[in-house]
Formats: sequence, C-alpha cells, structure tokens
Amino acid sequence: MSIGTNFQLGLKDGIILCELINKLQPGSVKKVNESSLNWPQLENIGNFIKAIQAYGMKPHDIFEANDLFENGNMTQVQTTLVALAGLAKTKGFHTTIDIGVKYAEKQTRRFDEGKLKAGQSVIGLQMGTNKVASQKGMSVYGLGLQVHDPKYCAAPTEAVIHDGSQRTGTNGSEISDSDYQEEYPEEYHGECQRLPIW
Repeated sequence: MSIGTNFQLGLKDGIILCELINKLQPGSVKKVNESSLNWPQLENIGNFIKAIQAYGMKPHDIFEANDLFENGNMTQVQTTLVALAGLAKTKGFHTTIDIGVKYAEKQTRRFDEGKLKAGQSVIGLQMGTNKVASQKGMSVYGLGLQVHDPKYCAAPTEAVIHDGSQRTGTNGSEISDSDYQEEYPEEYHGECQRLPIW
C-alpha cells in the first residue's frame, strides 16, 4: 500500500495502519472503516493503537490519536512505527526492508554460592554517602570538592562552614565562632579555610 507524498495525510485515515497490524497479527482489527468522515478515521487510529498494545508495544512508545490525526506530533508517530518494526523483528517477522531494532533477548545468569557471598561484601557506589565521596575528592556531580585541612579547621563531621562566622554542629544547630572556640580549643585557628581539590 502506498502512503503517497504526504506522510501525515497518507496515514491520517488509519486504513494503512490497521492493515499493517493485521499483517503482523492477523485479526487484530476486525473492521477497518473506509469512510472519509473524521470519526471513522479516528476509530481506525484508536483500533490500531489498541491492537499494537495487545501485540506487545510499551505505552511510552505509542503515539496518541491526535499526534497523527491533527498533525500534532509526527515524530512520535514515526517513533511508534520504528518501535513496532523492532517488535515485529523480535517476534520473527521478516521483511525485505530493514527498519527497527530487534529487542534484546532476556539473558539469565546463575551464580554459585561463592560468587553470591562475595557480592554481599561489596558496597555499590550508590550506597556511598557524599561524605565518603568527598574523602575521595569527588562530588555527586563529578566536581572537585573542597576538603577541610585539620591544620586550619575541625573535621567536617564536627562543624561545617555555612559562611565566615556561623558553623553547623553535628546535630544541625548553628554555633558561633566563640562557641566553637570554647568547645574545640585545640582545633580552633580563627577563620576556617577550605582548600580545593583538583
């Protein structure tokens, strides 16, 4: 079947789409409307969308009827058709025109008891905290962090600078320079400086 020179107008009545899914999965659309009226054409598109969902298409890969009918988002229509081609290829449908990417097949892996126990002692990166990451000189965003040098100020677990005069204690309460000096006299050296890591 020929779409013609205008992609949107060629598919707008839904006839070619219904014929396509009936070719991939016979009987998917029982009645294809050949009317030139809007409602039967929209019904064809709706029937096509229901049929490709039943065929196995994921909802996020499927265009909405108005994307095609009102020329709202033809990119999504094309994306749907390419995804449908990939699904058909995955299901073993062969054609001389090669479009769409075959879906990856499920690969089951089996691990022996030793491997499973070894994996339990490994902590994934997502389990780390920013505090751990900062000790390595990394931030969550891949930027260099500033590290506290004990010569200039206390360890970050004890107090963290918000600005030049206020610090936050470990419980989140604000403490002043004088409070900090009284609480940690051996570690207080005036204004705390941060040294960048590159």
